[in-house]
Amino acid sequence: MIDWYPETDWARPLRMWAYTCPCRPVYYELCQEGGKFFIQRFVTDKRGRLQVHETAHEVYAFMIVLWERLRAGQAQ
Repeated sequence: MIDWYPETDWARPLRMWAYTCPCRPVYYELCQEGGKFFIQRFVTDKRGRLQVHETAHEVYAFMIVLWERLRAGQAQ
């Protein structure tokens, strides 16, 4: 189980490393901000509004494993 937190208000630009298809009601992006990595989750609610959440910020080695588990359907 992944812990999701409200989206952070970013002061610096983010770098997107990978993403899933935004054509789905729930999609994800693997991002980097400074030296830390995190995953953003985008969910369209019943009213058509986009809800954005993100994981804790971690080192690349940890986050890439979580990203692969998420893509394989082994984490949510």
